[in-house]
Amino acid sequence: MSIPEKVFPLWPTEEPVDISIYVSELLALPPLSSEQMASSLVFNERNFQADDWSEHRSVTFDVPLSRHVQNNGTLFAHIYVSRSGSAMDPTDPDYDASKAFRIISLLTKYLPKKKIVKTKKLIGGDHHESEEEEIALPDSSGLVVSYFHPNLTLDIVNNADVIGFNALPPPLRRHVVLEATGARDSTGKNGWYYPIVFVNEFWQLKDHMIELNSTVKYVSLFHLLSNRTNP
Repeated sequence: MSIPEKVFPLWPTEEPVDISIYVSELLALPPLSSEQMASSLVFNERNFQADDWSEHRSVTFDVPLSRHVQNNGTLFAHIYVSRSGSAMDPTDPDYDASKAFRIISLLTKYLPKKKIVKTKKLIGGDHHESEEEEIALPDSSGLVVSYFHPNLTLDIVNNADVIGFNALPPPLRRHVVLEATGARDSTGKNGWYYPIVFVNEFWQLKDHMIELNSTVKYVSLFHLLSNRTNP
């Protein structure tokens, strides 16, 4: 299917949305109504008003880690968004692709392993007074391991603009999710896009990354849902 030249907002910007986040090792999920998925639901917000800049929702949730994740396995955040009250689950008989969509974010980050070393620094001008501090340095082994950042910030871009999709640079285009059926307007050249919802990694500093291994039984994940005016 050809790339549309322009895309229009599919949903009214003033209409509230529902957002649910499931954390799972699976890339393809079973029905959301299954017992297996009940324990994976970590964020479930209704009637989020995307055109109200004061809207912020947050929650902190403990995520238990399996042996697979402790040993460099992957962990995904499945983010479901729908028009308020509409079915999110593609396996639901009432599901309508024009009213719901999903994005996936990788929660485990694969980085060169760091080693922690202790150093002493002087306090004041007296060389007899010192304290120890730990710093992270690159490990000479070249080993790559999985890390986890405890912050997942979702931003909704309240945007009613027509977007020149074929002219968007790739870093921006990846945040614009096109209407799932590939429908086009009467010209055959233009389509529609869902509300822009993206994971904001600006605050995910490497210094705050947690190395995942057999000693880490669970991690705490902080979710924040907020509004922005620009992607």
